[in-house]
Amino acid sequence: MNSSRLKNAFGEPYLVFDVEDINEVLSPEEFWNKLPELQLQPSPHNLWTIPLFRSFFFGLTEMEEKLVTFQVVHDALQREAETPVVSNVIGTTVQERLVKDEAMPYKPFMTGHDRQTLTYSNRYYPRRMHDFVLQEYLPAYVLTEDQQFWRRSEELLAFLRYTRWKEDGTNEFVEQFYPNEFHPRPEWAGGWDYVFDWEWLDGYGYNWHLHEPDHHVCAAIASLHINMYERTGIRHYLEDARSFVINQIPRYGFHKGIWNGRVYYWTEYNPTGSSEGNPVVDATDNVVALVAMAVAKTGYYESDPVIKGQLLEYARGLLWYMIREWETDGRWFYDGAENPMNERRYQSHDIVCIVCSMIALVYLYKAGADITPFLRSLSEMEVKYAAMSGIFQRKAYLKMAKVYDGEPAAGNQLMFSTFFHVMGPSLQNVQFRDSLAEGFSVPDQFPIRVSRLLPPDDLVSDWRPDPEKDRTLLIKREQMEEGIGLPFELQTGQTYRICYWANCDQTFDRNESVNPDSELASWHHVKGEAVYVRTTTGSYGDRPHSYALPFSLRSQLNSINFLSFGARLLFPFPEDIAAKVVERSWPEAESYVQEAKYDTESSLYLYEVQSLFPWHTGGLPFEPEQHIGKGRVCKASAAGQFVEMVFHWPNNTGKVKLFADYTMGRDRGIVQVYIDGMAIGDPVNQYCDTEYAIPVKRISLAQLSLNKGKHTLIFEVVGKDLASSGYGIGLHHALRIERVAEGELELTC
Repeated sequence: MNSSRLKNAFGEPYLVFDVEDINEVLSPEEFWNKLPELQLQPSPHNLWTIPLFRSFFFGLTEMEEKLVTFQVVHDALQREAETPVVSNVIGTTVQERLVKDEAMPYKPFMTGHDRQTLTYSNRYYPRRMHDFVLQEYLPAYVLTEDQQFWRRSEELLAFLRYTRWKEDGTNEFVEQFYPNEFHPRPEWAGGWDYVFDWEWLDGYGYNWHLHEPDHHVCAAIASLHINMYERTGIRHYLEDARSFVINQIPRYGFHKGIWNGRVYYWTEYNPTGSSEGNPVVDATDNVVALVAMAVAKTGYYESDPVIKGQLLEYARGLLWYMIREWETDGRWFYDGAENPMNERRYQSHDIVCIVCSMIALVYLYKAGADITPFLRSLSEMEVKYAAMSGIFQRKAYLKMAKVYDGEPAAGNQLMFSTFFHVMGPSLQNVQFRDSLAEGFSVPDQFPIRVSRLLPPDDLVSDWRPDPEKDRTLLIKREQMEEGIGLPFELQTGQTYRICYWANCDQTFDRNESVNPDSELASWHHVKGEAVYVRTTTGSYGDRPHSYALPFSLRSQLNSINFLSFGARLLFPFPEDIAAKVVERSWPEAESYVQEAKYDTESSLYLYEVQSLFPWHTGGLPFEPEQHIGKGRVCKASAAGQFVEMVFHWPNNTGKVKLFADYTMGRDRGIVQVYIDGMAIGDPVNQYCDTEYAIPVKRISLAQLSLNKGKHTLIFEVVGKDLASSGYGIGLHHALRIERVAEGELELTC
């Protein structure tokens, strides 16, 4: 084999072999015939037998670039109610950021690009209809089966079909609304005109033409078409997706090599063509993942066995490229190793890489490909991302959701179930807290069931309670509200459920009562530190009640089908949707006895921001840090604004030293810390002149005597550096506390 040397994002070399790069456009026949057929042996078992799929697709999950929560129905209804309706505004200057044009076929949404800043185009144009379907209307329909969401999904897909470039080079949308800009483009066959009403010279040096389709966003559109075909059986959805894959992918070059003994493929960001002066070393990780997803889904449904094998081989090789990038860089940066810009280590579109790679793997598995080579890397990937990215910090330890069985109506009885999956380390001495919503009651003592759920396996296709880890405890309402100790350790990679019954009083109103968030809390000891771990059904979705099923939502979701919801949403194969939780009789109830010690002894204590949810900011955005480990940034805009949270000090009163871990940046303010209303330490200037990397700065605040119990923690912006562009408050961790020997005290809280 001939060897070649690539460098990872840190400039470290590694070897690949038998590299082949064709930087000119191949015909579809030439391109696909360069691929061997992937050998397939479909598995007789549903995909939930694979631990990776059970973990990643637990309940609701990410839909490419957006987290899907139970609030999606409200969001979709709000969009329909609040989006201004206009007529014939295409090509005019944007007034409202988003409108719906009722005069156009299929009433598309219209916006500029980008929507917030209008950086590229300030004219109304029907952009990215697939995003509204993927991120709002389709999830809302799957949750509720409400036909208004389905009708709007079909309408927006019909508009996409209207903008499609056909095999003869025609495009109805362009011909009708931009006749002076229309030229027959048979080379664009299968692509969709979804964005370009301006010519764009991109960062790699390619000039995008008016109305030109790309192949990465269009890959997401093709993927959605497959999803619509799966739900309807309507052939044109599948045919349009296939036309895109077969015709457009070959326009982006043919690239292959061997890494770690397996063939990989990659595709360019821009249409290839070295002889035309087009960039040809523009490898981009998220583009490879998007194309892998579309090709895998199309390949699964391909009827020609030869083409099917070729499509799935290409998807497999694209996914192996993603594994190569992950293993050599330790994360997915924007650029690939073949790209000379790779060493800038630009962090963007990670979630696209993650979700699209996982969905591609699902379809490879269902088609019968051997996915064993991918399992270790992708199993580690989600856990590592949760530890190194603020975006995923919400699921660093646990994934959680709370649903109910029964009709929320006066006089009825509901069973509430909190499901949780352990993502991080095993947890001991865990407390569960929940409260009853307004209009509910329970007896003085009532049973609560704590169960580990055994997953589907080669013999059983459903989840079921593990007889060895299944307890029923008799508790009081106030005990559940204060926190009950779980009777066994929560183990890494395992799924659990806690459930109880409650009665709807005659005063209950499903449209007024709010389903409270449930929570789990524990201390995790690592490297001499006690880390406070707390996850709620709100914090898991970065929004109060985000994963507590609303009473007002008329949903088909319940405790029996919750664990297969990921399939219902993303890959609706009948055998995977059908997997359910099979009940067995509740164990005999036993009186609850506090069995564990929930305070903890250590010399160092760490409170992560995520564990102190909910935060109070007066409505200011408090967003995950994009490009550095754990943490969040409050988008304050003036002095006097603040972030407030509550922490619990578990030990008896004693002397401690307090530290804050700040993230610095060009948009940060000067920040003062308060505990229980008392200023702690001096204000700290968080400004740092850095374009990208946001360094963490540990600040020693004060020594004081800290009383056992709850304390209010406030970070207030009191000003800003003259050079700073904003008043942001960056928190890597909320608080670090070190116990010190007794001596002279500065303060007492």
